[in-house]
Amino acid sequence: MKRGQATIEFLMTYGWAILVLLIVIGVILSSGILSPTFVLSEQCGFGNNMPCNVAIYNQNGVSHVSLSLYNSLPYKIDVTKAVLTSENGQGTFVLDGGLGPIESASSINVSFTVQGDPLTAKSVKKLIGSITYRSCAPELANGCNNPEHTVTGTVVARVIGE
Repeated sequence: MKRGQATIEFLMTYGWAILVLLIVIGVILSSGILSPTFVLSEQCGFGNNMPCNVAIYNQNGVSHVSLSLYNSLPYKIDVTKAVLTSENGQGTFVLDGGLGPIESASSINVSFTVQGDPLTAKSVKKLIGSITYRSCAPELANGCNNPEHTVTGTVVARVIGE
């Protein structure tokens, strides 16, 4: 009788421990912590001289991309065009007509509206972009009327729900 009681106590103790372990594993898997999109780091940059910050969010049933572009060049630039294209090529967002000059060590905010259905909240979107600008370096005689330069970059961000 004593041997049977010891066996049942052993099984009950380890049974509870296994049950708690299964519950913890279930919570971790259902929370999405182990999904590849959870550990994906967001990035935004158009080369070393034009880092940026990005937010993709849904508001009133419409998706928006907000881009803050920083000029780390030692001179002012005049941004003439910004283009973002989704990785699969289905959506292109063009801000044409000039964004205006950005002083050295300053930033400018650009917003795009995504056409069509709103993007899925918490999904990760990768956009390929290009920024076209003119140099306004003081050593150039033409002011900001110099030839255009285009830099390309990548934007990866998680969609923020409403």
